Formats: sequence, structure tokens, C-alpha cells
Amino acid sequence: MEVHGPDNSLLVYGNCDITGIDDNDYQTVFTLNINDTQIETNILSTPYTGTLEVQTYTSQDYFIVTTEDGNFVIKTTAGFGNFDEDTAKQSNTFAIVSLDCTFTCSSGTSTLLIQVLVTDINSHAPEFDQDDYVYSVASPMMPLTDFSIYGDKSLTAKDIDFSNQDITFTVTPDDFSISTISTSDSKSYTASFAARNVIQLTGNRTYTITATDSGTNPGPLTTSTTITLTVDESTSLDIPSFESSSYSFNYTVNDTSPKLTELDGPITIVTNKPSDLTEPELTGDYSQYFEAVVNEQTSTIEVSAIDLLPDDVGSFVIVTLSVSTDNRASTSLIVYLAESAESVVQFSSHYYTGSYSDLTNSITLDNPITVTSSSTPAVKLAGEYNEHFSIKYEQSTSSCLITVKSNLTINETQASSYITLTITATVGKYSDTANLLLVLPEYELKFTEPLYEATYNDNTVTIDGNSSIGFTTEIEDVTITIGGNYQEYFGIAYKAATKQWSLIITKSLSNDTLKTEKEIVLILTATDVYKNVAESVVTIQLPKVETNAPEFSESYYLANYSAYINNSTVALNNNIAIINRDDQSKINITLDSYSENFGIEYDNSLNKWIFKVISPLNEDIFLSKNEVIITLLAEEENNSNKGKAVVVINWISEAAPTFSQAYYIGVYPVNGTGVVEVQPDITFTNVGDPSEIKMRLDTANEELVVALTAENDNGKEGQSVLIIQLPNAQKAPEFSNIYYTAKYPESGSGIIELDPAISFKNAENPDSITVTLDNYVDNFEVSYGVDGWYVQIKEGLSPTTLSQNTELVITLVATESGVDSTGESVLIMRLPSSGNATNIQFSEAYYIAEYPDTATSSIELESPIEIINVDDITKVKLTLDNYIENFEIIYQSNQWHINIKKELDKNVLYNNAELVMSLIATEVNNTDKGYSALVIKLPTGINGTAPKFSEAYYKGTYPENGTGIIEILNPIGFTNVDDPTKVGIVLDNFSDNFEIVYSSNMWHINIKKPLESSVLTKNVELVITMVATKTGYTAQGESALVLTLPGATIGPKFAATYYIAKYPKNSTGIIEFDTPYKFLKYR
Repeated sequence: MEVHGPDNSLLVYGNCDITGIDDNDYQTVFTLNINDTQIETNILSTPYTGTLEVQTYTSQDYFIVTTEDGNFVIKTTAGFGNFDEDTAKQSNTFAIVSLDCTFTCSSGTSTLLIQVLVTDINSHAPEFDQDDYVYSVASPMMPLTDFSIYGDKSLTAKDIDFSNQDITFTVTPDDFSISTISTSDSKSYTASFAARNVIQLTGNRTYTITATDSGTNPGPLTTSTTITLTVDESTSLDIPSFESSSYSFNYTVNDTSPKLTELDGPITIVTNKPSDLTEPELTGDYSQYFEAVVNEQTSTIEVSAIDLLPDDVGSFVIVTLSVSTDNRASTSLIVYLAESAESVVQFSSHYYTGSYSDLTNSITLDNPITVTSSSTPAVKLAGEYNEHFSIKYEQSTSSCLITVKSNLTINETQASSYITLTITATVGKYSDTANLLLVLPEYELKFTEPLYEATYNDNTVTIDGNSSIGFTTEIEDVTITIGGNYQEYFGIAYKAATKQWSLIITKSLSNDTLKTEKEIVLILTATDVYKNVAESVVTIQLPKVETNAPEFSESYYLANYSAYINNSTVALNNNIAIINRDDQSKINITLDSYSENFGIEYDNSLNKWIFKVISPLNEDIFLSKNEVIITLLAEEENNSNKGKAVVVINWISEAAPTFSQAYYIGVYPVNGTGVVEVQPDITFTNVGDPSEIKMRLDTANEELVVALTAENDNGKEGQSVLIIQLPNAQKAPEFSNIYYTAKYPESGSGIIELDPAISFKNAENPDSITVTLDNYVDNFEVSYGVDGWYVQIKEGLSPTTLSQNTELVITLVATESGVDSTGESVLIMRLPSSGNATNIQFSEAYYIAEYPDTATSSIELESPIEIINVDDITKVKLTLDNYIENFEIIYQSNQWHINIKKELDKNVLYNNAELVMSLIATEVNNTDKGYSALVIKLPTGINGTAPKFSEAYYKGTYPENGTGIIEILNPIGFTNVDDPTKVGIVLDNFSDNFEIVYSSNMWHINIKKPLESSVLTKNVELVITMVATKTGYTAQGESALVLTLPGATIGPKFAATYYIAKYPKNSTGIIEFDTPYKFLKYR
């Protein structure tokens, strides 16, 4: 293909030298990838050589092609912001824009076809063609009716993102199903509605319509609007109705004039066509004695009596009232007749209200229940739970008195918020009734304390102070569950006698927990049969766990044994004591031998250890020995380390050899060979010729204390103790560096110097250390000379090894005399290049990078990747031998970058601490390659370490004005978080009211919305769980937030949970507190 310029001259491909654009790009197509949000942004900036002038280019509405400061630059224009709207709807998520460019360069004219692949980011939410919609419709609407047919315009939304394929419409309330109407090439979408059921409109009704697009990059977007349906009276079918199915009146006669008095309020009609109401119609017996008139202004009907009722009418009459529009509506009128003064009985009202209190066992009436009657009426109660109440008529006040016979149960009070009783008053054959509505006490499920403090000790949990777990009101049926990080170790039991709960231990806490934690937190959640939920927090103080061994006051104790017929005794020269424990009663001391003869126990009354005889020693022991040696072992719960000491029990035996000392001390040599020097010299007080004495070591008494036994020709034995002080445990030799580098000489012989020189952190005598190699032992050996450590070439490397490798990686292994473990380091030996080609050389043998905690586009290197022997770095390409689907290495802005193409799989993150891969460098026109290593450190686990709050709970005060920031007494913090900005804290409850944010180097609790008045009046404190997570991890840390609320009245609150005072011995004067008692502010 030939391309000609404006003057018909032939354009030559590739005359311009632009970095990153080679000859093949000029002959085919050069591609750029961007997205539609990169408006007025540089999308390409690359250096060029020589001169470069841009003559012409296409698509100028969207792009600018130019040169700036020696770089060839392509950037988007402000008009690129219209790209979504200008681009036709399509199924692909990208669109292609062609940039045909013509350049004049040092070597001539060139053309370059650039294809810009523009990816559609879902950045535009759907837009409705109106702010809101109003439709006048016929009522009732029948099923499947589309109300939009009644308007001038359909409900339409538009989404200009060119890859969006659909919009979904939803409606609230969900009275309609909605389908979407659109065409394959249109970006506008119309909603088609269908009523799900018959909809009767009696006035205006408003709906919320939400449009959601189908975008996936990064996700769908929504927009909402409102529609209002009004009733079109001209096309609607009205179905009128009365607000009540019946209305009652009192009929009285004053001076031969009848009168009706409403008892249930006005007679109200619900209709869409009040002007079309017909004249009211009264039917039934005695309907001719009454009249009904419509009030069109208020849509009510007024009923009056127009004539006296006959004398033979009973106590009431019923009349039917009817009106019509498009349909007919009816209700019943009940007219009660007042009797003569001698026989009438009538309540002052037919509806009374009051309240029931289970605390005072009483009923409080809002108004007295009075009865008008000439004689004393008989009164009685009926209705639900009437057996709990009694009623009597008070003649003096003409009223009824209602009292409580027995309290309602909790189940009865929770079944409803009120109960209704029917009161009947009777005089002779006449009676009247009234209803009494009693409001029941509001039930609340609430723990007695928002926070309980407890102590864990001896596998029991004790709630501190006089408090115990319970509820502010008596609860008959409630379930308590335990939450928190240690819920599996605890249970909760109910004590029926006290109607309270206690914590029990189902599994002992681990030693690790007892050693590392001072306090743990449990969350108690109570649920009753009515699904009410309450929460409280239990903080449990853990006992201090010792990790060091109990330490005896002496390494050995001397004792004298006295044998008597009836009683044998043993007396210690020094009392046995444990010097590094405050409470010695928790120590258990056992004997390694003679436990059938001796015992030891701690006497709490004397505060001392008692070593005593349980059973006398056998006489054979006195014949064969001069003393008995017993090892004492001191143990305690949750501590694997044991304390040791020796008791030497003496008695007089003339025949047995007697050591001059009770014990001897020897020092064990570091090298483990030779003679153990003993101080002082071993001698005897009753042996003339030591050569006649046989000596043996009794090693049954542990490692550091050895019993010495001396035996003469007569078989008599004497004993002492040898205490050997062992040297500290020896560690493996530790290299000073994790790796060393060296260069292999081209001559292939001689000595190889190491950089840096080999040295050790913990070895003073190099002569005791040997360094070996794990490979190439036929070629090299490591020796130590006057100038330090060096590598001696025993035999030169083979040509094959030299030609196939640029460097060798060899493990150095160090061993030390008398030490079993070994130390290791790495020797990286660079080899000379082979042939005429030049090996590409990295600046380092390996590079270290750290994989980010959260997904980003690149990885930070500890030191930059550099090629040290290539002049034109743009001709070098770096690749990896593994994980190529996850990472790529590019050269940009004068340095190498490691980009993340795809996030690592969670299994890889979970199962590896680091990834090691080879870096391979290749160069144009060079067949040799360069190698280095890339080590990528991975974050710890896929869940990470949970943030640990600095406190088990935090206290704050809710302000009376319900706005602003909540003050916290102890600032929120963490013990294992370096960067608080990477931690998020959420609340398990009241998240609509509060939020926790980090700013100005501290955590703040902001009030988003004031608490409801019902919450403030019902609670003195709120207990809310705070949940903290690190960015990119799922592990959670928890603490409790206890908020004190205003409004409720509480008593004074002490500043401390307990105080300590000492009672004087003389029982007179003033008792002083160790800490003065104070009160917190209270309301």
C-alpha cells in the first residue's frame, strides 16, 4: 500500500524516531487504551529523537496531538466529555476512535494510524425527562391498568453511557408491575405500568419510581422521581362509605321537645364525589320520627328528632341511614331512650379510660365512672381478665370503684398494650353498659446493669460486688446467649431460688490466653418470647499467670531426723519458702522420693510451709545410709515451669562414711569434655584411707542436682549433694549477613574474596567454626586465615557451567564445636561472560518488594531495579518466569515498575509468606540474557490480625441538645495498630444516630441524628458494640461503648467500684479510707 502526501509525494513509513513506536507500528496500527472519564488528560507522553512536527490529525473534537518539551503527546479535550452522548448505543464495552496522524521529522514525512480503544465506565446515572409526573386517573383502577395512558407524556428515562443495554424500573409502594420498552439503538427507555390489584383512590396518592441501569463497570447507578395520581371525578366510579358501621345517640325529651345527642362523633362519608351525594334516606321502624341532612362542606350527615316516639318503645331503636353517588352506602343508627326518673339507669359516658399498675396493684381512672339512677344500681364487670378485678357502687359519689384482686401475669401484660372491660349497671329491668379501656404498664427487657465486672479464678467466675446478672423487671421466660471472642469457654445458668443468672465455665481458658490477656469481654444478649432483645457487657479480670518457675529460698535445706518409739520428728535448719510468689498457698510442693515417710503442706494460719514425718523411716535405711536426699518440686496451675530444691535429712551413723560438706559445687565445662572441677575438695570426717571408699553418682534426682553416695568395704553408705552449674545453652553460629557476593576469576584458580567479609554475630573464636558449602564442593572450599574467611578454588568450573550461568547461588553452612544446630547464609558468585556477547547485568542479585494490603495498580520495591551495563535501556525487556498473569514489568518515567495485572488468588495469599520468581532481562540484537531474583513479601494471612482495642469498654455522655460530638472519658485507641487511618469502626446498633470517624489524630463519635424521645425516656444508659476492621481484612476486634443518657433521674454515683478502709484495733476514733470517696456528676 502506498500513501501520498498533499503534494502527491510518497510518504515513507518510520521516518520519525518516537520511543515506544517501532517500524511495525507505522506499517500496521498503534493502539492506545483509555476510558471515557479521562477528560483533558494526557493519554500518551513519550520522548522522540531529532525533530518532530505534527502536520495533520483527525478526531480533533476529542484529541490534541502535539509535541511538548521533547515528548510526543496525545491528550483528550474538554469535548471528550461528550463522547458517551455522541457514541451510538452498542453491545461492546469499548468503542474505537481512529487518529490518522501525519508528521514531518528529521528523516522525512511519516504517517501513523492510531486506534484509541475507549472503555465505557458507567459514570452516568439514568435521567428522567421530567422532575416529577402527575396523572389524573379514573378510580377504581382495575388490575393491569397502565395509568400512564391518562397523561400527555409517558414516563421515560435516558442513560447516555454507550454500553448500557437496559434500565429497570421499580415503584414504591409496590402496587404496579413495570416493564421496560426500548429499541436496540435508543438510549431512552419507557416504563409501562400494570396495576397488580384493584386500586381504590379516595384522594391524591404519591409513588416513588426508581430507574436502575445495567452498568457493571464498576456497577449499576440509580435515579428516582415521583408520580402523583389524582382522581378524575368525570371518569371515576365512586364507591362511597361511612367511616363507621354504626353510630349511637341518646334520645331525651325536654318540655315535650325530643332531642338527639351524638355519642360517637359526627357521621362522616368517604366519597370522591361529595357534590353528587343524594338526599339521605332513613328506613326501619320509627324512621319517620327522625330527619337526616347532608353537609356538603364537611361531608357529614346531621340527624335530628322531629317528633315524640310512642310510649311503647323499648330502651332503644335502630334506624338505617343510606346515601348514594355512583353506588349506595349504609350505616346503622342506634338511639338509646332515657327512662323516667324512677327507673332510669345511665352512665355519664359509654367509654372510659384508665391505667393499670403492677407496682402499686391499683387502677387509675382518667375520669370517674358515674351512674345516674334514682336507686342503687347493681354493677358487674365482664371482659378479658375480669377475674383480676372487682367493682362496687359508691352511693355517696354516684360512681363505680374498681380495685385489683390479683396482679396480671407478665404473659398477660405482654399479650397486649391494653385490656377492655365491660361495666353493666342494672336497676330492675333496666340496665346500661359502658366500656373501660385500661392501658397496661409498658414492658421493658433490660439487664440490671449495662456493664458487669467479674473475676476469673480457680476455674470459677464471680461477679464483683453485690450485683448479680438479672433484669429490672421480673421475667418469666427469657433466653440469654453469650457472644464475644471467648464465648465457647462460658455458659450461663439460671438460679430459680433467686431468679438470677450466673456465669459458669464450660472449658478452661488456655494458658496462652491467661498469659497474654489481662481482661476479656463477653456480650450477653437476652431474648424473651416477644422477641424483645437486651444487651449487657461482662468484663472478666483474669488472674496474673506466672511464666517463671517458683523459686525456693534455698537451693538445699538441711534437716535433722530424730527417731522415737511413738513419734519421729524432722527439724529443718531453715524454713522452706517460695520467694517470688505473693500467695504461696497456690503452690503445690511434691517430693520425688520418700513420699510415704515425709510430707509438706502450707499452713495458712502460720503462713509457712510445714515439713513433717508421715511414717517413720525403715531401720534398714539407718544401717546403710547417713542421710536421705529428697528433691522438692514446686508447681502451680497454668505454669509448666517447676521450681526445684533439695532437702538433706541427716542422722548419726558411726559406721557410714561422713562427707565433710553437705554439698559440693562443680562447674560443667563449655566444651562438654575434660574434668568437672569441684569446690571444695571432696573429703570425709571419719575415713582414714579414702582409697577404700567407693564413689558413685546417683542421677535420679534431676539434672542440676546430683546425689553423691560413698560406700566402704562394710557396705555402709554416706551421702552428699553435688550441684553442677551448667553453661548457658549454645546457639547456632549466626552469620552477620543474610548473603555474600563474590566474583569468579576468569583464570579459574586462586582465592576468591567475599563482599562483605564473612563474620558472625555470636562467635568469638573462629577456630571453633567450620563453614561448608551445599553445592560445588569439588570446586570450592571455605577456609579461615590471618586475613579472615576466604573461598579457595580447588578445581575450576567446567565450560558448560560457565556458559549456562551468569551467577551461582550456594548455601553457606556454619557449624561450631559442641553445638548441634547450624547457621546458614547465601553466597552469590558472579561468573564471567562467555563468547563475544555481553551478558546483561542487574545491579542486585535479588530485589525485594511488598505486596500491598489492599488492591492497587503497582508494587513498591525496596530498592529500584537497575541494569548496569546497557546504554539504551529502552531496548531492554524484563519478564518473569512465574505469575505472569498477575504481574508485568514496564519501563516508564526513567525507572522500572511492577504493575499488578490481576490480584493474587486468596489461596496463594493464605498459603505463602512470600513469592520468589526469576527476573529475566533480554536486549535487542543480544542473544544473552541477564538474571536476578524478585522476592515479593505477602501480607500475613487473608484475614489479617484483628485490631485490638486499648480498653475493654469506653464510657461517654450523650449531650442534652442531641447534637455535636460525644465526649469519651478514655480516648478510643488500639494496642496493635500503627496507622489508624486504615481502620474502620462500625456500630452494631444505633448506626442511624452515630458514626465513628478518625480525624485530627483521634477518634470522634459524631451524632448523625438525635435519639428518639422514647429511647431517652426508657433508658439511663445504652450499651453499643463497636466493631473494628483493618482495610482489606476481615478479622474483627470488638469493644463496648457505654453511653450515659440525659433526662432520667438517677442517684449519686460513686467514682470507684469499691473502697478499702482499716478498722482500728481499739475500736474507737475515725476510720480512714485508703482512697477518699468521691461522686461522679449525676442528674
